[in-house]
Amino acid sequence: MQSRIHDLVNGKAGEIYRKLVATIDYKSPCKFMEISYEKYKSDYGGDKSTNGRIFEYLVCETLAQQEITPFYYQAKFERVPNVEFDIVLFDPHRPVVLTMKTSLR
Repeated sequence: MQSRIHDLVNGKAGEIYRKLVATIDYKSPCKFMEISYEKYKSDYGGDKSTNGRIFEYLVCETLAQQEITPFYYQAKFERVPNVEFDIVLFDPHRPVVLTMKTSLR
């Protein structure tokens, strides 16, 4: 599959993500997330930071594949100091903020 978010990914997680997504066929959002993250865990499973970054990249890829745009990755709001949001979806009336977790705390 050709990634739609190739300019978003970087570092160690970016390298893993590019290899991973090249091996996956995009069938549906649910199947893509399920298959991709399971394949990542079985083939690459890394530290908590890399796991979280890969999961975020997969959600961004799903949004892009479904043409749910614009969205902003690792976004900050001027009126909310010292907070970086995982993903913010643009809405003319109010933002929609997505926060990702790979485990329940």
